[in-house]
Amino acid sequence: MERADPAALTSRNAADGPPASGEAPARRLERLGAGAAALILFLIPLWRFLRVAAARFDYPFDLEWVEGGVLLHAQRLLTGHSLYAAPSLDFIPFMYTPGYYALVAAVLRLGGSGYAAARLCSIAATLGTGALVAWTARRAGNPAPLALAWAGLWFASFSLSGFFFDLARVDAVLTFVLMGAMAVLLEDVRRPRRATFALLVLLAVLAVLVKQNTVVFCAALAAGLAAASGWRRGAAFAAWTAGALALVVLALQAGSDGWFWFYTVSVPRSHGVEWSSLVDAARAAGLGGLPIAWLALPGLAALARAGGPPPVWRALALLLAAAFAADLGMTGHQWSFDNVHMPLHATLVLAVAVTAPALLAAIGSRRGAVPAWLVVGLALQVWATGFDAAGQIPPRPAREASQRVVRRLAALAASAESRGGRILAPEFPYLLAQAGLRPCFHAAALSDLLYASRHGLAVDLSGLLPTARSGLAGYLRGELRLPPLLAPAFDRSRAAPLGDDAEGWPPLVGMHDRPQRLVPGRGVQLAVGTPRVTDP
Repeated sequence: MERADPAALTSRNAADGPPASGEAPARRLERLGAGAAALILFLIPLWRFLRVAAARFDYPFDLEWVEGGVLLHAQRLLTGHSLYAAPSLDFIPFMYTPGYYALVAAVLRLGGSGYAAARLCSIAATLGTGALVAWTARRAGNPAPLALAWAGLWFASFSLSGFFFDLARVDAVLTFVLMGAMAVLLEDVRRPRRATFALLVLLAVLAVLVKQNTVVFCAALAAGLAAASGWRRGAAFAAWTAGALALVVLALQAGSDGWFWFYTVSVPRSHGVEWSSLVDAARAAGLGGLPIAWLALPGLAALARAGGPPPVWRALALLLAAAFAADLGMTGHQWSFDNVHMPLHATLVLAVAVTAPALLAAIGSRRGAVPAWLVVGLALQVWATGFDAAGQIPPRPAREASQRVVRRLAALAASAESRGGRILAPEFPYLLAQAGLRPCFHAAALSDLLYASRHGLAVDLSGLLPTARSGLAGYLRGELRLPPLLAPAFDRSRAAPLGDDAEGWPPLVGMHDRPQRLVPGRGVQLAVGTPRVTDP
């Protein structure tokens, strides 16, 4: 016999409410008005996000300077090359697991090359996260307008994440997979089944393959299962997940000659944590930017005081703790940006959506009603997270400038390659592919290796030494700090920008200026060897 869930029963009663025929006209009007206001507070943040995403999903240049590198990773998979190999002029992988690149490669195979297909993947994942929040909130007993308002709270965090919701980056897909795992966990708390257990294992494995720091969430999922259904179920989940991941890691290690572990574990581990940034990180993660989401904490307390099922409280508390641990770990990283807060924001929103019915019941709110104070709080949150949408949309001159730069680059390359040289564009290497040229490594990936080398990891960068000494052409941002191994090959005094400063060329996200072309140095002799390179 299936066991009853007191919280679920209370939530259903709260959602149902009294029949409309028994309501006084004034109360019915108040209820309808509050519901309409909650619906509007869902539509406004959603519209803000969709307006920006629809206007820039096909922008033919990086909106953020790593996007092009992501596309090169996906194209490398499409051409049958390994993602993880020795560093070379042609390619250096980012320090992430391959799941997201495999997804983008599949989307590119179906939808064609370019930024648009990859960005549409992130847009769909962001919308999927909002749908999961609304669905889970409704399952927890929220009235339909309030369930949508909690999803609106997720879309309202668009600006808090640095406007990464629609970019060709791992963050949107990672957040969607994690929210799917959390929703399945809560379903399993209500009714343990083999199907939900198997789906939870699958989502946990996928999350780690998308980004390796989600092992923290896997531990929280195992603990949540143990709290809900006993230690045997939690241990079984941990064993199945660990076993599946071990098989995948062994396969990736064998297929990459050991380079997979080097890039995804050794390099990020050598970076360590910037402890001085953790206080600001906690504030930016939600303490200051998403205050209404902290209703999850009194909601959890209300569940406990009202005699609700302890597994719900424990599962949500463990998920929040895991989200904070992963967020702080990523924010303390040397190159972190606001996008690392996306999983934490989504977890906070999910937690407040699930606990809201218990909180409202504990303070005497009418069943099925959306209190006016909550509508006002949501309205203040939507207002506080507003932004100038036009400022996040590249102007038409920027589109034209990117296309002109690709044509100019192709002309420069034709001249260089006729002399046996090649073009290097490590800041924006996807420009090379757009110009029909041979791509090169990405500067961000090289920076990861240089930083790891400075902190004790042995890194062999001899593969970056150009093999063709004469006619080597370079295309680098003027102020880029080149490693000592490559710096002598370029004449920085003759740097020339590719594009007019008035044309709006720089990416909208991040602090990187427009690229500059560097003329190769003359009479440069580079010794070939296996030096241990450190950051200049």
